[in-house]
Amino acid sequence: MARKISLYIEDTEIKVLVTNGNQVDKWASLMLDPGLVSEGVVLDESRVAQAIKELFKLQGITETRVTVGISGLNSVFRVISIPEVSKKLLEEAVGNEASRVLPMPLSQVYYSYQALPSAKGEIRLFLVAYPRDSTDALLDAIQKAGLKAGMMDLAPLALARCVNAERAILVNSWLTFVDIIVLSERVPIVIRSLSLPVEGVSLSEKMPAINEELNRTITFYNSTYSEKPLDKTIQIFVSGDIAGDNESVQLLGKLGYLVSALKPPLAYKEVFNPTQYMVNAGLALKGRSTTGSGNQCSTIDFNALPKAYQPIPFSVSRVLIPVGAVVAVGALFYGAAALNSLRNDTKSINASYNLIQVQTAKLRTDNQATSDSVAATGAQSTALAAQAKALQGQIDDIDQNSSFFTSQMGNLKSGLSDCDLDVREIINDSPKGLNITSMDYLTDGITIKGIASNQALVLTYARSLRTSGRFLTVTVTNIDSMDDGTAEFAISMH
Repeated sequence: MARKISLYIEDTEIKVLVTNGNQVDKWASLMLDPGLVSEGVVLDESRVAQAIKELFKLQGITETRVTVGISGLNSVFRVISIPEVSKKLLEEAVGNEASRVLPMPLSQVYYSYQALPSAKGEIRLFLVAYPRDSTDALLDAIQKAGLKAGMMDLAPLALARCVNAERAILVNSWLTFVDIIVLSERVPIVIRSLSLPVEGVSLSEKMPAINEELNRTITFYNSTYSEKPLDKTIQIFVSGDIAGDNESVQLLGKLGYLVSALKPPLAYKEVFNPTQYMVNAGLALKGRSTTGSGNQCSTIDFNALPKAYQPIPFSVSRVLIPVGAVVAVGALFYGAAALNSLRNDTKSINASYNLIQVQTAKLRTDNQATSDSVAATGAQSTALAAQAKALQGQIDDIDQNSSFFTSQMGNLKSGLSDCDLDVREIINDSPKGLNITSMDYLTDGITIKGIASNQALVLTYARSLRTSGRFLTVTVTNIDSMDDGTAEFAISMH
């Protein structure tokens, strides 16, 4: 099994962990000169790159592909919900929602997300946004060191991956930083990463500030998620410098929760101190299955490496897009032709039905005349009786056809009535600033197309249609941004 190299750069040192499967093979750290990294931001890429090279050389690490961690400082973590959209529109819909909920412009951050279990008609997502400048500086330093980042994760998410509990609190403290994470149903619902203004003081002097932040985090969670608050049965796990200090552990224990040192689900020798390499341990667990008996670690596990730093995969869609465009145009013409054909069929059935009624009346008259003739002419009664029987058979066949056409007429009238109600709902729900340019009514559903003043208005319209109760499903199948800021869209309903 190939070894995995996990790299994490703190303000004062570089830490590397080498694992082989579930086994810790090697670990090491190298102190950095003051000022090279500050609050998780690499300020001197060349000198940090040189330090990384030195650490790898001293440890005999020859692998160049690494899993890298980035500080959670100045990052935003959210659980969001958007209307259900097709897969090809998901990224664009997430971008629209991110621009709405994040407290900073998207131009200043990278963002990643992972789908969560969702109710029908909506998509719940775990969203994280992290500073673009500090991410670029870190990845540039790694590249200058001759390494390649294959995967990236934020430190709080890596820490959460080491907690084997469905609900828990994690406090990780190191020097002047603290990460506080609340996990619920194996999802880090609340994450706070912050620096403490107590540089150069002892851990015991920092503990009041850490305790205050922990209390504030618990209060925030309980007020936000009052239906399932954090009671005293919730366990607090600690890592970093707190884990090795009994006095600090006892101080946290006074809050009334059970407090214990965090141990990652890895195999290692007794001389290895995992509390000092907990972020690296979480990076080493990245990409591992979250299922299985006894595994309750965090389910959040996506690659936060920005797409600009990822290799471009081969995409079959780039080949199939032209073909898809032709198919889409053909489907549009087919839909219009089908609707027109339905109308023509209705007219034809009406004409045929009227003709059958005339023929039936004539045949009934002929049959009556034949019956009278049979009664008056005894000699020809046998032949006329046979003719009468044949005519009656024809009448029976015509009666059956008449019933069929009557049923078809009823179905058509019902279908046209449903069509009127659907169209009325589609038009009534359309908001100001959204214009419908076409409507295709097919046997398996309705497709509408139009132009909106912005993309968010399209998602609002889709929500309104879905909540009307008129349609079983409402799916936004396409949104294209135009040069003037408007958006062309397509929505399918069933």
